[in-house]
Amino acid sequence: MFKVMIRDNMSPVAKDRLEAFDSIEVVVDNNKETNSPEALAGIIKDFHAIAIRSGTRITDHVLANAPNLKVIGRAGAGVDNIDVEAATKRGIVVMNAPGGNTVTTAEHAISLMLSLARNIPQGTASLRVISRSMASGNAAMASARLLAISRACNGSGPCGVRIWVWPKKRGDRLGSSSPAAVTGTIRRMDATLRSVIASSR
Repeated sequence: MFKVMIRDNMSPVAKDRLEAFDSIEVVVDNNKETNSPEALAGIIKDFHAIAIRSGTRITDHVLANAPNLKVIGRAGAGVDNIDVEAATKRGIVVMNAPGGNTVTTAEHAISLMLSLARNIPQGTASLRVISRSMASGNAAMASARLLAISRACNGSGPCGVRIWVWPKKRGDRLGSSSPAAVTGTIRRMDATLRSVIASSR
């Protein structure tokens, strides 16, 4: 029987999928008091794997007290909270999920773009100081239409592709500075980053 610890309020789906295997015993520990390396080192001895997010730090001290540990799973892209070098020396595999937050990151970027286009930050600030600029039609609060506008994307990695696809469906004209712009999904782009910027002036 393999023991797996799941931490940092990870989705219940992780527990369900692991428990589908009869040979795996899953322990969910979302206690923040055991997030520290000192506390974690005292409870990790019998575990063969641990799945974490950003709340738990796995240091060399933790690994020194985990003789059975074989795998560290990181839900997300970053592994800065894991001593990868120390894990590697002990033959422990460190796995991450770099595509796990691609959609949410792209959605956040698109939300910021829409917010800037519609002057939402300025409008919020205006309301907070009980300004009359919105009601009086102040030019500073004038916003841009969002349909069929030109938008530049500096990079076309996993998140960049997501940011590109959504506006494209709305009729926007988008350019990218990434070399990937000539291959795959990005091949259908209309223009380069410079041409989009030039045409938007």
